[in-house]
Amino acid sequence: MVPIGLSPELEEFVDREVASGRYLSREELIADAVLQLHQEREFEDDLRRKIQVGIDELDRGDVIRIRSDEDARDFFEDIKRRGRDRLNASRGEQ
Repeated sequence: MVPIGLSPELEEFVDREVASGRYLSREELIADAVLQLHQEREFEDDLRRKIQVGIDELDRGDVIRIRSDEDARDFFEDIKRRGRDRLNASRGEQ
């Protein structure tokens, strides 16, 4: 395994984490840190893709314009109604 050059502060952190019993070894801690970094990057990439979908929809004009409190109420009431309808349909209710 290639040694990793860490600052003294990070070396102390690693030592404390291993000493706490949270990790069995330095290698386990580093593997966990790399896994978490990987998952974070995947999350960020997914979020960027979803944001781009929203930007593309805005660019195409695929938007719902809410200009008043009444528009907002109607919009959210419609969402609730459709949600209730879907729930009832999944339960076999009419």
